[in-house]
Amino acid sequence: MATLNPAQVTQVVGTKYYNLATLVVILYDHSLTFDTEVEKIWSQNRSLPKSLWFVFRYITPIIQITAIMADQLTTWTHGSCVGWLWFRFVADEIVTVATSAILILRIWALFERARWIMFVMLAALLGQIVVTVWAWQAATAAPIVPSRESPHSELTGCFPVPKSSDRSGQVASLFISLLVLDTVLFLLTILRAFRLPANRAPSVPVLSIMLRDGVLYLIMIFVVNLANVLLIQLPGVPLGLKALNTEFTPNVTVIMVSRLVLNLRAAEKSTATNLESTVLSNLGEPVQFKHAKLEIQVTTDQVTYVDDDQSRNTIALEELQGYNLNMLPI
Repeated sequence: MATLNPAQVTQVVGTKYYNLATLVVILYDHSLTFDTEVEKIWSQNRSLPKSLWFVFRYITPIIQITAIMADQLTTWTHGSCVGWLWFRFVADEIVTVATSAILILRIWALFERARWIMFVMLAALLGQIVVTVWAWQAATAAPIVPSRESPHSELTGCFPVPKSSDRSGQVASLFISLLVLDTVLFLLTILRAFRLPANRAPSVPVLSIMLRDGVLYLIMIFVVNLANVLLIQLPGVPLGLKALNTEFTPNVTVIMVSRLVLNLRAAEKSTATNLESTVLSNLGEPVQFKHAKLEIQVTTDQVTYVDDDQSRNTIALEELQGYNLNMLPI
């Protein structure tokens, strides 16, 4: 067990209050957007994007609530602390994969489901997973329980720390890999924006939202992950503060991606008659709706409609770029 000096006592208490503050932030943001979530997400049919939403949206706050409660335990051992941290590692990585999958599906839809784009993004995601697993091999557990020297209940918890100072860079690579993955996804979005013909750009407000929110997301994630790397790498940072910001990282990721998804859903409603915006805001999945008593299905490459004679007609989406449903030749 760890024996704490007065400085370390302050670090432990400060870290626990910081973790509590990050929980308040994500719960507050959830409360602000809950009505929009019910309207835009819950009303949708069951699908992979909807399942991914619930995974990354709710696993993180549930795990953080559990972590804050677990930090109050007075029965931590090194073995139980190691097991708990590995559980946290797996849960956090599941959330990372779910949030990345949401972004990957949207970018894939922007590129009209081109296979090479999916291969590039999956390779980046797989690389992030491999680096993360490798980085965690350099971390160990630091359980803290009340002792005769420090009997106060607030001095409990289970925190990850590097196994040694010379392996701190290996731990820091976890956050570098997250930054690289997000940068790749953002650069692909920019690439698609530049490749989009000028006459199509005004008809795709979804792309503008992805660029705007993507910039904000990348800036926030860069700052948060840079802070993690500096806390872990700088030799002057006390051992008890090296993991200070790790709880905030998944929380800010969930907040930013949630806002991106909800903003895109709002764009779908405001431009509901725009074919391309509608399908892109639905992650490229087919969109089915009725218009003027006609059944219409929109995908990333074509529009299929059934007219009054019950005959099925298909038109390439590229022939209708910038059109709305009222312009269909029916």
